[in-house]
Amino acid sequence: MQQNRFRAPAVATPRVMAAVTGFLYLTGGTAVGVAGLDALRPWLPGRHPDPAGPVGLLVVGAVALVTGAAVLRWGRRLPRAAYHLLVGAGTALITLAALLAPGPSSATAAAGVMVFVALDAFFYFAWPAALAHLGLAIAGGTVALAHRSELPVASSVILALVCVSIAAVVGVLVDRASSAGVDQLTGLANRRGLDEGLDQALVVAGRTGAPLAAVLVELDGFDDVQQEAGDDAAADLLRTVARRWSAQLPPGALLARRDGAEFAVLLPRHDGPVALAVVEQLRAALPRVTTAAGVAVLHEGETAAGLLRRADAALARARSATPRRTVLDDAQPDPLLPELRTALATGRTARVGLTVHYQAVVSLTDGSVVGAECLARWEHPVLGSVSPARFIPLAEQHGLVGALGEVVLRQACAEMAALRAATGRQLLLTVNVSGQQFCDPAFPAVVAGILAGTGWPAAATVLEVTESLVEADSPVAVAALRALRQLGVQVAIDDFGTGYSSLARLDTLPADYLKLDHTFTATVTTSTRRARLVRSVVALAEGLDLLVIAEGVETAEQAELLRGLGCSLAQGFLLHRPSPVAGLAALLGGAGQTSTVPPLRQYTPSDRVSSPSSTR
Repeated sequence: MQQNRFRAPAVATPRVMAAVTGFLYLTGGTAVGVAGLDALRPWLPGRHPDPAGPVGLLVVGAVALVTGAAVLRWGRRLPRAAYHLLVGAGTALITLAALLAPGPSSATAAAGVMVFVALDAFFYFAWPAALAHLGLAIAGGTVALAHRSELPVASSVILALVCVSIAAVVGVLVDRASSAGVDQLTGLANRRGLDEGLDQALVVAGRTGAPLAAVLVELDGFDDVQQEAGDDAAADLLRTVARRWSAQLPPGALLARRDGAEFAVLLPRHDGPVALAVVEQLRAALPRVTTAAGVAVLHEGETAAGLLRRADAALARARSATPRRTVLDDAQPDPLLPELRTALATGRTARVGLTVHYQAVVSLTDGSVVGAECLARWEHPVLGSVSPARFIPLAEQHGLVGALGEVVLRQACAEMAALRAATGRQLLLTVNVSGQQFCDPAFPAVVAGILAGTGWPAAATVLEVTESLVEADSPVAVAALRALRQLGVQVAIDDFGTGYSSLARLDTLPADYLKLDHTFTATVTTSTRRARLVRSVVALAEGLDLLVIAEGVETAEQAELLRGLGCSLAQGFLLHRPSPVAGLAALLGGAGQTSTVPPLRQYTPSDRVSSPSSTR
């Protein structure tokens, strides 16, 4: 999709338009209402108002206030065309308010609100439509002011100049903002523009139930063109592709350049067979260029990331085909999806058993149990135990991972609080958290609410984040980490050692623990180099006041060597296999003294594992 002035600004998403329109209606309605109340004050010296005008102003203000509240509540569901009606209605209401105003000064003030129309029009619409709205606004204001013979002609001229100035400034700023989502080489949408377009398309598809297809197309041999003919020739090829393919797309489609020689096409209101036909049209437009293409059609409840992930998988299969071809990902949604939704909606039930298992975190120094990691489990009434490798990715793909994490955290906190009451033992609880949860601004409040509701202390809670989230460096995620730290919650970097950027981030991330990935543990006894690396990581963590927890300890030899390398905490099948809370209670032995909650690094528990072999 070429970025030009005949298309609506990319920054005007349904959510943004609803917020801005609702706010301006509320502001304008309040201003007109205040003017109406002021005009009704009969005790002002020399004022003998006709009540018809002020009452009319109050009615106009009330209509604007009700409209603004409704748009704020439901406006994001409206099609873009509805905003033409809302902006036009705003012009009519402002004109009416200026006509009903009891005096020239109040009429001028009411007409001045017409700048809101200029702002909206150039924020929401393509330039031709925006200019039409601007013309109507100026005409309405001029008529209202010309109705007042006592006002000079200059009043109308000044209003028109102010509206034009506001429109020009907003139009330029919106153009600049929209260009942030445009690929400068081809003029197509870039990754950011694609994400914004996909978000809007998902809103429409969810509201209307219409299909939505995503197509990923990769040019064959682009690297060879770049190496043999040079960068200029490669750039010319990309521009040619953009120009010819843009001309082949149906109305409403979005063409974007994702990266290098990979393009994306969004096809709202089109299903798989139509998407395949569109791909063939694109190929016909460039007969000398071979391509591979992957197509996916939106499933009910699927997220943008899930749709693109399936299109990527289809493209990967198309790349491996000889000759390259188009692959349609026609896999149906996992049949477990509706039952997973039910399980998350009802929590823990007899029919759909979402439960939590626990794996002890053990001190390698003295064998004491210092904490437990909670792990989601699903006991299906027919299939039995459903692997987390199946239902957790399913939750992530369909936007359910936040609900899953909330259910698991609430169950774990409640069960651990009950265990503490029964045994007098205060353990640490570690919980895996996905990037989707951390990128939700409401996540810290959700955690705080669960801790308060269950009585589980924040100081005994460690949330585990993966290196992929660390590397993404999302401002929202980092803000969530800091907010959780302020609550007293501790943070661990999970699967440490599987990424490449963690060392550069350790001194800036608000973290307390490193969980050494099981791949290090598995080879620590067979590789001298790996053992030295583990010792270095432990020393580095100690220097940064971080504690290391080794994952995947399965042999006594591994446990002993890790202890010798300075790693004081570990978990794995050797020490304790994941079990329901009753198994963890049996491991603790049920006796002990009630203690307060210090951080894990200061904790000296008395719950010993009697024998590594006894917990296998």
